[in-house]
Amino acid sequence: LRGGRIAVQYTSLGTPPDARVDCSAGNSYGAANLRENSLYGAEMGTLWLPNAQLLTPTMADQLFTYCNLVIPGFTSWAPDHLTLSNCSFQIAATNFQLTATNGVLLDNGGLGIYGNLTTIQGDLVLTNGGKLWVYSAATNNAIADYGALVSITGNMAIGSASWAYPVAERFNGGGVLFSMSNLTIAAGGGFNADGRGYGLTNGQGQGGDNAGHGTGAGYGGKGGQSLSYITCGAVYGSPDVPIQPGSGTGGRGVAGEPGGGSVRIEVTNSVIVGGTISANGGNGCSDADGVASGGGIWISCASFGGSSNGLLRANGGQARGGYGGGGGGGRIAVHYTSLDPVHAVRFACSPSAGYYGVPADEMNSILYPRKGTLWLSDSGWLSTNMSG
Repeated sequence: LRGGRIAVQYTSLGTPPDARVDCSAGNSYGAANLRENSLYGAEMGTLWLPNAQLLTPTMADQLFTYCNLVIPGFTSWAPDHLTLSNCSFQIAATNFQLTATNGVLLDNGGLGIYGNLTTIQGDLVLTNGGKLWVYSAATNNAIADYGALVSITGNMAIGSASWAYPVAERFNGGGVLFSMSNLTIAAGGGFNADGRGYGLTNGQGQGGDNAGHGTGAGYGGKGGQSLSYITCGAVYGSPDVPIQPGSGTGGRGVAGEPGGGSVRIEVTNSVIVGGTISANGGNGCSDADGVASGGGIWISCASFGGSSNGLLRANGGQARGGYGGGGGGGRIAVHYTSLDPVHAVRFACSPSAGYYGVPADEMNSILYPRKGTLWLSDSGWLSTNMSG
């Protein structure tokens, strides 16, 4: 079964069904099977079921392929464990609570939730191309300064070609908080919050628009001016607690992309980064669009380290043409008590080129987008010989 909307009405299930369901989006520019906060990407279709009987602790063999599950009254689920192998789906209910007592394994499987994921004991493991999407709700900071929580009593491990996608609420900026005992990220995998921040023309540093030429958005650094407009996206947020996402762009009133998202990680013990944690801004969509700003990365842990393959980045998005303003860099902060003996991880908070480009000495002009900020607990990362 493939298509836009599928509904299966049944009273009871007999033997386990052999049927498989596929609601994948088409293969076109911007296709996004599990919604990635893109304004333009095609999204997967819906599968309506009368109850959750088809959901079991272990699902495999393409039982679901990119299905947005709509199940009446299904607002929480508490399996003993959850293993998805070659099976991918999203639960459509908002404020959903998934509690997998003995851990979650996504082995070439995909899971998307609009809400919270908790393990009572056990780990969260993404391997062999496993993917996790977590969509934040809005937050007013009255109770919590995040809109979704992934709370892992054990460890979180992300393997090669495996990714966690935290998606901020595009209007309010509410983000996802990840909490665990230890975190390891292998080369070729990681967290990807690129273009998953404030939406188009949203955010405290949103870009402006005049005569169809958008200025760049700001966050850790201000946005750049466009061909015909000088009011750039502003700097906002905190260098040491960058929990807000990046801001969206302005340009032609409709075009543009969201800012970089928010990657927020609290770890009791150690973080080892051999892969990538990314919160780049969304790219321009036309030659007149302003460019989105980089997002925010905030890590708190006892010990931090990783190889030279490790990279934390919150760059402004890439311009498509030469008339809009460039996006400002985002913000990165790493709070640690000590550094691992191997701590060669790289950092980037670069602005993006726009109408005025990126100068060698950005302080000489107000026209250009500016670099973002990097906050570290101490100077242990600095040496007389730095490269890479």
